[in-house]
Amino acid sequence: MDIQFKMPVSVVMQENCVEENGAAVSACGGRAVVVADAHGAESGALRDVTAVLRKENITGSIVTVDRYMTSAELSDFARKNRRFGAELVISAGGEFAVNAGKALSMLLAQDGRAAEFAPGALSSLSIPHIVVPTTARAGNEVTPLLTFRGDSGELCLFSDPALFARLALLDYRYTAAIPWEAAVHGAFSTIACAIEAVLSAKSSRFIRAIAWESLSNTSAVLLALEEDLVDVGSRRMMMYDSVLAGIAIGQTQASGLRGISRLLTRDRGMPQGKAEGLLLVPYLRFIWRQKPHLIDMILHSMGFQNLDDFSKKAALLLSNKEVFSAAEIERWAVEAAALPDVANCVAVLSERDIAQILRMI
Repeated sequence: MDIQFKMPVSVVMQENCVEENGAAVSACGGRAVVVADAHGAESGALRDVTAVLRKENITGSIVTVDRYMTSAELSDFARKNRRFGAELVISAGGEFAVNAGKALSMLLAQDGRAAEFAPGALSSLSIPHIVVPTTARAGNEVTPLLTFRGDSGELCLFSDPALFARLALLDYRYTAAIPWEAAVHGAFSTIACAIEAVLSAKSSRFIRAIAWESLSNTSAVLLALEEDLVDVGSRRMMMYDSVLAGIAIGQTQASGLRGISRLLTRDRGMPQGKAEGLLLVPYLRFIWRQKPHLIDMILHSMGFQNLDDFSKKAALLLSNKEVFSAAEIERWAVEAAALPDVANCVAVLSERDIAQILRMI
């Protein structure tokens, strides 16, 4: 029953939360860099953020991003924005904006030090960061995790307590602009994050309780997506599930599945939520051999009788036209087996095991 838990993010989840928390935004600083992406503009989040800046007399500078950036690009991004004298970073958008905002908030506190996202390379400092997410995906607004691109194009993860945001303002209405397929991928990413938290060697009964709550709406969310009937209630539920999954995995880190999925994203250009969704069933089938009771609890919390039941639902929502060569599977298995994520799993995963999981997709 030993528990260690730190999440210094104030979370407000309600309609109009951006407009109604202007004073909290103003208290973080009088000069703000607003990092936005296409989701931020299309959803209305960027409009609401800029309205608050005007109302609170906060000087703002808006910058846009359209992808995950490399360390070198993030260093250049910080250098260009350092001249502005930002006291605050606000991210308004999806994963691109949130990750760029996290990196910027940390790099602006580094006195010009170049970005090298590796343990001990940066001071654990940041300026205040406020997140206004426009997707319901991996709960990134409440984690100390940063996703960036490596030199070879792979997605890399970096963790530091300084990456925790100061404030997360969650308004489900911003997710209305998400296309159906992206919403499906986001839902599977949420499911994957919650399951990863359960299957992490760092998990605890406390963390699992949060993950169970996140997973409890899975069957209802997937049914709404299957029937293309995502209404107000579904959007609220998806945002709620996402933030809970983020809280859980932010404490435990990933435990294998997300590491393997990043290799598919790198080499096949596959959205990470889709890669995670395709891997979920074979990954759970393998771990069931070592931890059947734990996998059965996961499936029960999701509202499914067994893995076949969940597999049928996933197949209806995820189109899989991918064919992996033997050489690709062998290369990915070797790479994945060396990842810290895989070592963080409650089940032992060898190269051979990972190759078998990949063949089952």
